[in-house]
Amino acid sequence: MGDYILPPMLSTLVFSSSLGFAVTAVAGALIVLTQRWHGAFSYDSVSGAQKFHETPTPRIGGLALYVGYWAATSAAPPPLRDLMVAVGASAAFALSAGVIEDVTKGVSAAVRLAVTLFSGLVFCLVTGYAITRLEIPFVDQALTLPLVAIAFTAFAIAGLAHAINIIDGFHGLATGSGIIMLVAFAAVSVSAGDHDMASFCFIVASVLLGFLLVNFPFGYIFLGDGGAYFLGFVLASVAVMVPMRNSDVSPWISMVILAYPLLETGFSVIRKIRRGNSPVQPDRLHLHMLVYRRLRRRLTGNGRLANPVTGVLMWGGAMTGLIAGVLVPHDREWLLAVLAVLLVLYTLAYRRAVVRNRSP
Repeated sequence: MGDYILPPMLSTLVFSSSLGFAVTAVAGALIVLTQRWHGAFSYDSVSGAQKFHETPTPRIGGLALYVGYWAATSAAPPPLRDLMVAVGASAAFALSAGVIEDVTKGVSAAVRLAVTLFSGLVFCLVTGYAITRLEIPFVDQALTLPLVAIAFTAFAIAGLAHAINIIDGFHGLATGSGIIMLVAFAAVSVSAGDHDMASFCFIVASVLLGFLLVNFPFGYIFLGDGGAYFLGFVLASVAVMVPMRNSDVSPWISMVILAYPLLETGFSVIRKIRRGNSPVQPDRLHLHMLVYRRLRRRLTGNGRLANPVTGVLMWGGAMTGLIAGVLVPHDREWLLAVLAVLLVLYTLAYRRAVVRNRSP
């Protein structure tokens, strides 16, 4: 039992995870406690298309995440530490672009995506991992070319980082979803016998839990663009590494586990294009926003309560990926069928949310 379920050097893993949790929580609390000194440039204002909080709030939580990540990395066992250093260093560019936007509010979405794309390229070069198979014959043939595989991987990483930023709208939503997705990847890694990857997921989930302690349910601090990009980058890195490190794991399992943010992003792009708007132009029509508005009406306008409740309800989107990742056979046909079901469920949920928001 121990060899299959427990990763090696369990005591070191527990210490690393506990340290990451504690440092992230303390760093987040310090940002909140010192906001009177940095709030002039770190606050997320209450005005804007996608603002649903009621008081100005520090949006530099990405710094707390990053500090906690490196604290956990310093205590990780040597083989795992090397991997965490490579991922953390690669993510620095994406995090920096997001944090600069959080502080200056002057970095365009195009620039942030370009920098995140560069982070993805660095990840491939530093770690040696890239998407080399999708179980689609002609695509797999193209992915045998290193330049194609690296470019495809970098675009996939940048896309997911943007997707996590899209679902980062309410207290605990992105962070809680990230924890659930990491648990799903950890379960897949354990089933494949990849304990180092499972440990990586467990440690990062602990870091996120430290941030969630400060962020949820009252929203004392936000991830901001920096935190969302960092979280998305790490999730994308895991999504690449799990199937590429384990040949018996289908790459489609990553699509299933990440289905919620990917579907939200896909629907968002299609919706905005159909309306003649830019895909990066913010609007108030994401599923979590529709759910929030309905909840707020039912709670007699109590936005402070509706905000965290919306986050919890939307964790269900990530839970579907977790359930499928644990229970569904990991072959392409089954996973494609699950993706089709998730697409239908999301479509129905979105249409239901639209209809309910039209009714009194």
